[in-house]
Amino acid sequence: MSELRVDNIVSQDGSAAPTYSKGIRISAGQTMTNEGDYTVSGTSTFSGNVVVNGGSVDISGAALTIDNVSASGVVTATGGFVGNLTGTATAASSLSGTPNISVGDVNSTGVVTATAFHTGSEGSAIRVTSNTISGPAEMYIDPSAVGDNTGALRIKGDLYVDGTQTIINSTTLDVADYNVGIATTVATNIALDGAGFGIGATSIRKTFNYNNTANTLESSIGLGVTAGGDFKAGSDSVLNQTTLGATVVNSSLTSVGTLTNLNVSGVSTLGTIYGDGSNITNPPPVDGQDFNTGITSAVSATLTGIGTTVLTLPATSGKQYIVYSIHASNVATGNTEVNVIGAFDYNGGERTYFGYNVPIPTGTAVEMLKQPHVLNPSDIITMRSTDYTRAGTDDIVEVYITYQERTSSNYFGVGLGTVGIGFTTPIGIHTATTYPSIIESINLVNRTDTGAYPVSITVTSGVVTTYLVDNLIVPKYGAVEILDAPKRLNVNDVLSIQVDQTETIDVQVSGKKVV
Repeated sequence: MSELRVDNIVSQDGSAAPTYSKGIRISAGQTMTNEGDYTVSGTSTFSGNVVVNGGSVDISGAALTIDNVSASGVVTATGGFVGNLTGTATAASSLSGTPNISVGDVNSTGVVTATAFHTGSEGSAIRVTSNTISGPAEMYIDPSAVGDNTGALRIKGDLYVDGTQTIINSTTLDVADYNVGIATTVATNIALDGAGFGIGATSIRKTFNYNNTANTLESSIGLGVTAGGDFKAGSDSVLNQTTLGATVVNSSLTSVGTLTNLNVSGVSTLGTIYGDGSNITNPPPVDGQDFNTGITSAVSATLTGIGTTVLTLPATSGKQYIVYSIHASNVATGNTEVNVIGAFDYNGGERTYFGYNVPIPTGTAVEMLKQPHVLNPSDIITMRSTDYTRAGTDDIVEVYITYQERTSSNYFGVGLGTVGIGFTTPIGIHTATTYPSIIESINLVNRTDTGAYPVSITVTSGVVTTYLVDNLIVPKYGAVEILDAPKRLNVNDVLSIQVDQTETIDVQVSGKKVV
């Protein structure tokens, strides 16, 4: 039979809908309309349309392939369902069993309501629940245009980041808040030590960090201000490009370099005056002038005939000593002339006499130094007294020595005796190395008992030699200070001595480097 046409199909006993165990096939272009219940246990293929007006369609355990299903009733499918279903699914209760609907695209012009939306398994896909968006280890939010790092993302509320790193790769960061907190969860200064911020890649990082030990914020490089700016304490400017602020009135500076101009309205205490002092108005007395209050020490002694160590200077490194006066007085009983002998024993050098049998008439005294002399740590002053026959005698001469201790290495004091002046050719006493020198004293002493002897003192600058004295005759028992005023040696200039006969003349030279 090629075709069967009927108006109604009912069950065998007429009490229920028919059951089709072998399924139903509807050809393309045809329509099947069902107004009651419809139960199929076999496989049904519908190439045409299926219209369900009330009742139910039940496909149990069989595959159902439909081009179009229009349903105003209930469609229940426990097997596979492939095709287009038009109608309204109003609630989960309208779907029997545990339905699993798989679709390609879902287009909705209304509201889609669900307790969760999942695009895949947890930890590998986006999942949205009532208050959480979860996903894989790395997620992206990409406003249009997609893929070119443009667009804008706005959060209408506060933003909390609970991770360990917040990395921003944008080129501009604007923060509207007046204060930005760093390490705001740290409760103690010790724990805060090292906190701060840095700029630049790790290899060139510049930092501004807190140092708890010093209680300071420290920059890894210098801090500066632009031209015209200044540094302030409160509202007061303390330093700008050219000037200290007016509120800076105290200082612990130990050196200020070279000043081109210095105006002082109050009292200034000067330890040392460099240069010739020609531009100083009313300078204080220094280096042997009257009322020199810089003199720090004094010693006295009664001399013996065999010699007395009058002064041994401390061995303290970095100290130098300026001897301003060695005063010797005749205290012999009766009207008799006495004599005094004095020598410097330079530590690391030799003994050189600053006076040899210098006569002291009855009732008088002599100043054995006409200019200050410089001694160094561990140098010694040795002296002895002799009577009118030049024989050593005790208790006939008393001496009083005044000197000043300086913390410096810029002074120099040297002396040559019979060892240092061992030739009759010129012998260097002092060379102005690195810095110019100011020579304060050149003291020449005849250390013999035999007569007067000549001596020459020269300054050699390059190829030019200049005589300060040429064949000066130093009398027997004489001591001659040849400088009435200081002399300057330029860098590399050499001060030299030359004698006609060795073991006759001793020399001492004192001065200061112009640093």
